[in-house]
Amino acid sequence: MSHLEHALPVARIMAATDEYLNAADFIPADIAADLPRDFMAEVNLPYLRRNEISQFNDAYATEDELLDASWSAAVQVGAVRYYEGKIVFPIDAMRSDGETPLEVSIRQGDPERSGGRAWFVSYVNTYVPPVVSHANIPTKAIEEFAWMGPWETFLEDLAAIALPESWCFADAPADRQFGILKNYVCNTYYRLNLEGKICISEDGSFAAFNTGLVDGRFDDIYLCFEPQVGQVPWRFVGFAASGNRALKKRVNKTFNPLPQTAQYFDKIEDLLFDPSRELQVDFEHVLIDNVDRLPLEFLAQELSQSVEAVSAIEAIQTCASVDCESLYEQLSDIIETDSRVYRTLRNRLEDAIDIARRRVRWNFKTAIPSYYPRANSMSLLLPLCLIDEQHADAALVVQLQESGIYQGQTILTIEQAYTNARLICRPDSDWLTTAC
Repeated sequence: MSHLEHALPVARIMAATDEYLNAADFIPADIAADLPRDFMAEVNLPYLRRNEISQFNDAYATEDELLDASWSAAVQVGAVRYYEGKIVFPIDAMRSDGETPLEVSIRQGDPERSGGRAWFVSYVNTYVPPVVSHANIPTKAIEEFAWMGPWETFLEDLAAIALPESWCFADAPADRQFGILKNYVCNTYYRLNLEGKICISEDGSFAAFNTGLVDGRFDDIYLCFEPQVGQVPWRFVGFAASGNRALKKRVNKTFNPLPQTAQYFDKIEDLLFDPSRELQVDFEHVLIDNVDRLPLEFLAQELSQSVEAVSAIEAIQTCASVDCESLYEQLSDIIETDSRVYRTLRNRLEDAIDIARRRVRWNFKTAIPSYYPRANSMSLLLPLCLIDEQHADAALVVQLQESGIYQGQTILTIEQAYTNARLICRPDSDWLTTAC
């Protein structure tokens, strides 16, 4: 069987789907006229995209053969579509679900930056939409467990009982004044449920869990629930704290031991960063996949010599938030395909990481423990001062590997970093605060 014959069945199946049915007829005429005829001769495959595809290629000797066959098959049966300036087509390789073909996007680019080719692979779609209930989504799991009543009222009441702290960021809108607190409660429940620490009485008439927060007397605050009829088995009935003696007595009477707090770490390495260890950073993931987490002011400063990058940044600065995704994707493509632009950002990021390591040597508390609920994993946050050396603009997420080195996994905005760090404890930091 030839490579083309091997790829045709997948292409035919995809051509019949709603996304691809007759989609080839709607490709702009000027782009349709320039579509590649000899795929690998006309399309540059960047290393990062080749590596992504290779993880799913189990039927072809090389990724070039896979793409050549898949493109020929897609063109032959009409499994080609146009989306936001890109040409998208399925390839003869399955995503991790074993059922859905990967899709590859190609875009016209500058031949001088694409190995002499007029097109380049800009994106590989490997995402598999999870088929899960809300019980497996950290921020939604508590709503599968109990009806909380109006969230605004619940959060306002809890904030009034707990020790005072800032539960929102400085520029938060009026409807997000307790955004950090809601995230904290939802993810704390999720972690406690994983640990089996949601306490239910033997007769099933009462349930409670420990929020990890304390009141003005430094007594634990418990959330209490009673059963109800319906899909959601419990309903919130109040806080067991110094202000509600009846519920507090009920918790004490019902549970022995009392509901425990969530536990996030079990070794000292989860809490302390060792500057003497090697740190490897996934720069491509940080600079290309997560460019939208970098400050625009920083990008504008560092990329001022690139006309294309400046144009993209200016468009992002003036766009409405709902329209920015495609603009950031455009900027990401520029960074990936222009080696000079990429090197500029990488060098600047390396400088910021070096300063962060020196800060940790000076004060070990600079590295802040953090918990990522979706991966149920611990990491450490290092400050990245990108615009000036006195102010952190983002955080580098690092994890200690079995090999003994640190892996710089990704980058977070200050808001994302604080939200994840607050799950463990209120950050006592000179760089990670809500006043950003």
